[in-house]
Amino acid sequence: MRVVVATALALALAAVAAAQPALTIAMLYPLSGANAAFGAAMRNASILFASMVNNGSAPGGGGVVVGGRRLALALPALDDRSNATHTGLAAGDFLRATNASFLVGARRRCAAR
Repeated sequence: MRVVVATALALALAAVAAAQPALTIAMLYPLSGANAAFGAAMRNASILFASMVNNGSAPGGGGVVVGGRRLALALPALDDRSNATHTGLAAGDFLRATNASFLVGARRRCAAR
């Protein structure tokens, strides 16, 4: 059931993001490896948050205002594999591929090296 809900929210978020310009924040999560259970919960929470911001159910919803423009919030995810080496190698490519303005990672020592 959780997978269905997360998938539906992701699709809704993608539809909103496609309909208007977006503020893109690339998200790194441990979706596999030793910390996968934590990563799945973090990813689901951010999908829910972005959905609430974009659909107007959060305070000030309907997107985020940046420089006087209202933008959709897009949070594309990358699996850091619970591995610092992979995270370091993949993060730059992920930023370029998503054209993200920011990169946010899980709070773990290995991802920050």
